[in-house]
Amino acid sequence: MKYYSEVTKKMYDSVNDLESAEKTLVAKQKAEEEAALKLKEERKLRSKEVEDARKAAADANKHYRDLLAKFCKDYGAYHASYKSDDIDDIFDLFFSNLFD
Repeated sequence: MKYYSEVTKKMYDSVNDLESAEKTLVAKQKAEEEAALKLKEERKLRSKEVEDARKAAADANKHYRDLLAKFCKDYGAYHASYKSDDIDDIFDLFFSNLFD
């Protein structure tokens, strides 16, 4: 006699084989669900961290622009030396002002 499992969708020679296969499959599915839930929670936390950093950067950039604007209003111009690491920031600042 063969036994069909609706959980695994397979035929088994004995009830013991069927129950063992179903238990294994259910345990595997539960582990996968727990892993997916853990990954989802971790992603949510990391997403919030990234969003907080983006907001902090935007606030710092706004503060910088305000100070620079006040300085330029009072003294006419601001001159500074930049390292190669700062070049990308300068271009970002320049191009973001063009399209605002």
